[in-house]
Amino acid sequence: MAEIEVLHRLAVALAVGLVIGLERGWSDRNAREGSRVAGIRTFALIGLGGGLTALIGSEFSVGTAAALTLGFVGLLAVVRFAQPPDRDVGMTTEVAAIVTFALGVLAGLGHMVAAIAGSVGSAFLLGLKPTLHRWLQRMNQQELFAALQLVLISAVVLPLLPDEGYGPFAALNPYRVWLMAVVVAAVSFVGYLLVKLLGSRAGALVTGLCGGLASSTATTMALVRLSRDLDASLHAAVASGIVAASATMVVRVVVLVAVIHPPLLFDLATPFAAMLVAGVGAAVWLWRRRPVEQHVTVAAGHRNPLDLRVALAFAAFLALVTLAAEATRVEFGAAGLYVLSAASGLADVDAITVSVAQQSISQLPRDVAAKSLVIAASVNTAVKAFLAATMGPASAGRPAAAALFAMLGAGLGALAIG
Repeated sequence: MAEIEVLHRLAVALAVGLVIGLERGWSDRNAREGSRVAGIRTFALIGLGGGLTALIGSEFSVGTAAALTLGFVGLLAVVRFAQPPDRDVGMTTEVAAIVTFALGVLAGLGHMVAAIAGSVGSAFLLGLKPTLHRWLQRMNQQELFAALQLVLISAVVLPLLPDEGYGPFAALNPYRVWLMAVVVAAVSFVGYLLVKLLGSRAGALVTGLCGGLASSTATTMALVRLSRDLDASLHAAVASGIVAASATMVVRVVVLVAVIHPPLLFDLATPFAAMLVAGVGAAVWLWRRRPVEQHVTVAAGHRNPLDLRVALAFAAFLALVTLAAEATRVEFGAAGLYVLSAASGLADVDAITVSVAQQSISQLPRDVAAKSLVIAASVNTAVKAFLAATMGPASAGRPAAAALFAMLGAGLGALAIG
């Protein structure tokens, strides 16, 4: 190995230790001198030691490298057990030292980008201790299980699924179907957390914006129910939240399309931009109509949106919609797909969005795909307008319904003009 390459690897190993040592040194900056287990210099030397160990093992003797590694671990054990028994000392610094040594070894073996990324990620995680502890204190059992379920369906189940087409028309790709279920579940969970953290303080508008990430239809129903228990002077704020949820739905569809087939965004730009501008404008206008001296606080209105049964149900629904969309495209062409989009929009836009966007990658013309998605979003918007107008007080439901129909008209008008 060239001398310059050896120096490069050792420099990266040293940098790895400096990055993690910087965080550890800052964290223990107020500790009495000599009471710290390891600081910035020690961690820098640990990273460099890992790099030297890797180079010794690859260039000279694997046995020597193994002995150095065991000696380092043994030294950490001695330091750990030499601490006074009455001192409450965690294991974080010792574990961080082992990770630093391992990353130094990685750099010494030539995987320098991975080593640097690992050091930055480790330092960031170590620095998040107060934030993570606050999150854990505020997390209930249901939210913990939801987070674990998200990890299960994304990191455990997803990699096991085959990435190829099955069934009629080879339309069912288990990996892609489940991937979209994971994406929608993750967006829903983030929406739930945002509503929990911000909704009770920021009011109906933030509830609508955040709730629309999970389900704009569910958010509409929750806000309509809530409006029955509020003074009429607050109904304009509730209507603003309902319209904001539908505007967020448009953004959610755009994000899904961007993930699956970005070129389709060019065909959706005009109608969806018109819907979004109309929705945002109406939401702001309604929000400004609320009494200045009053502040609306709204509970989330949702149960935890991430449930394994929900992910399974969405995956099954997506598979059915994908099969139906492909069958109608083959048998009836664009007209059949438009009918299916309208029917899907009665309940949900995510499944038809995923299915149509995936088909537009290869066999479905982009203009047909764009019209299908506009139809689905329009029907879904009309359904929410009907719910708002019929389920809640007139002073909340009618303004919301009028704004939603304005969104619908803007989208369809832009589609017709384009």
